Amino acid sequence: METISLKIHPQILDLYEVLEQNGLHRQKEEVQSLVGYIENMEYNLSVIMNEIQEMHTQVNRLNDRSLRAQCGKIVSKAEEKIRQAKTMFSVAKVKTIQSAGNAVKAFRDKGRDALMQAVTAMRIPAALEHLKSGMHRSAEAM
Repeated sequence: METISLKIHPQILDLYEVLEQNGLHRQKEEVQSLVGYIENMEYNLSVIMNEIQEMHTQVNRLNDRSLRAQCGKIVSKAEEKIRQAKTMFSVAKVKTIQSAGNAVKAFRDKGRDALMQAVTAMRIPAALEHLKSGMHRSAEAM
């Protein structure tokens, strides 16, 4: 299942345009920062997951059964943590798209003040911090 890049998602692009038109450059930069972070981490996690799959292949080639079992457990635990991180970023991506759509709708319905409230409600700095701390916890658990 191929999903559209967050950077070119229509709702995100609409939000960028509305923010730019209303002179909300700092808010646009915050949204771009969140989008960039999510996109970057999704890419990195996909690369890591491919490497994990290769590690499974290599572990299965080990002749020593006890070593194969131990290594298999380690690789499987790492794979589970990567899957959890991917899920966290998938949820963040969906929420970002929904929030962008809500912000643009609020602007069209109620004006600039509603746009600012909607963007503030996205809590972008807090969302970034939450994602970063989630990744840190996952890395420590591995």
